[in-house]
Amino acid sequence: MSVPALDDHRRYLSETRPELLHRHDHPDLVVAIQDAKNVVQTLDGTRTDADEPTGGFVSRDPGNVHMLTNVGGTTYLARLVELK
Repeated sequence: MSVPALDDHRRYLSETRPELLHRHDHPDLVVAIQDAKNVVQTLDGTRTDADEPTGGFVSRDPGNVHMLTNVGGTTYLARLVELK
């Protein structure tokens, strides 16, 4: 088993960039450092509200192409741990 990859995520209010459409090749765990109200949009256009409170976490399966937009009034800051 290799060491998990760590990545800081920061999204400012209303920030979204089409080039941020991406996917994770391994299961991951996202821990919110600063809460935010986000929307996750998948490649097929599906939109999901993703409210993430400070200290909360989300576990996701690999392979889904998506991007995240911060639609709330705070800066979203999270730590993503990709399990390899």
